[in-house]
Amino acid sequence: MEEDQQEDVLRCMGHACVVEEEEEEDMKVGYMAVGNYGTTHHLHDPDKPPRAQLLQKCHCQHCDKMYCDTKDGKSDHIGYIVAGEWFTIYEVHEWSGNS
Repeated sequence: MEEDQQEDVLRCMGHACVVEEEEEEDMKVGYMAVGNYGTTHHLHDPDKPPRAQLLQKCHCQHCDKMYCDTKDGKSDHIGYIVAGEWFTIYEVHEWSGNS
């Protein structure tokens, strides 16, 4: 696939994971939470915050924020720690490229 046709399907909440900026914003269809043990939760409601959906899926009431350091020394919020598992949250967008 050519570089001008590439589009991210998953974008991390923090800018450190964004590969490239897009001219048009594709429709967000939800979120995906990927845990450090390989657990994957599909959070299908794009209007509801991902934190609330993840807590509901994990049957928990509390979570802590998870951060990632950037090259310029700042910290970006990238996910949540729920019941001892570290979940990175990704936005899932509609795919409009050629496959």
